[in-house]
Amino acid sequence: MPFCFDIETLGKDSNAICLSACLMSLPDGDFTYEELLNNNLFVKFNLKEQRDLGRKADKDTVEWWKTQNDHCKRVSLYPTESDSSAEDGLDLLREYFKNNSKGKNDTNWIRGNLDGIVVDSLAAMIGVKEYAPWWCYRDVRTAVDILKESSDGRGYCKIPGFDVTKVIKHDPIHECAYDAMMLKYGV
Repeated sequence: MPFCFDIETLGKDSNAICLSACLMSLPDGDFTYEELLNNNLFVKFNLKEQRDLGRKADKDTVEWWKTQNDHCKRVSLYPTESDSSAEDGLDLLREYFKNNSKGKNDTNWIRGNLDGIVVDSLAAMIGVKEYAPWWCYRDVRTAVDILKESSDGRGYCKIPGFDVTKVIKHDPIHECAYDAMMLKYGV
């Protein structure tokens, strides 16, 4: 079973604070963007706990977050009472992956390598098992650039009949769904 995974962070290094994560199990057969938006696991992590653990916020990334839309700030940046501890959030991701897995050959699509490095570093820092095995990770950008004729050379391609304005950039749920759509239906 393929998965898509995306996180939002406060930095570009392995020890960056992880704000939020989406893990999406992709259904067999056809699916719509809306179905993907409603069928995933979203975790919002406790920022203060990670800061107390020594994880870092990059000044430039914090400034970049200030320029993002209010929706994305509400989804990932602003603390809420229901934010998960690192351990609880990773447990949720691990459980979702296990419950939707079809075996050790599952593919876990991520955009670049930062997401896997940050979430695995967080797991190592608190002494828990990663949510998914390292060998499952595959890069969406590379796949799109190699396999899709309409690739823009930056890991994006056209999806016939798809309204790209539906995608809310930097919302991990939307980012996962968009990557899944490009991998499945992109040309």
